[in-house]
Amino acid sequence: MDLPALPATYLTWLLGQSVAVVILAMWVISLQREKRRISTENSIERKALQERSDALSDSLVDVLRSSSQERAERRGATLTNVIEAIEKKFGP
Repeated sequence: MDLPALPATYLTWLLGQSVAVVILAMWVISLQREKRRISTENSIERKALQERSDALSDSLVDVLRSSSQERAERRGATLTNVIEAIEKKFGP
């Protein structure tokens, strides 16, 4: 079986199409790698932000707990002083 001879312009066109397909395939592969790299970087950044958020949250809870305890102690001291003053004024 003999194949008919192909014109040179067709062969040139076919070769050009093959090169274009290879270039497009390489471009798609590079885009996929870039997407993976960016996704990994975003994941690392997200993890760092979550750790920072957790640390700040823990710090805020500690500050609120300390502040609440100080207010409770001051309120208790104030009540004690008021009770003592009332006892002195109205006591025996």
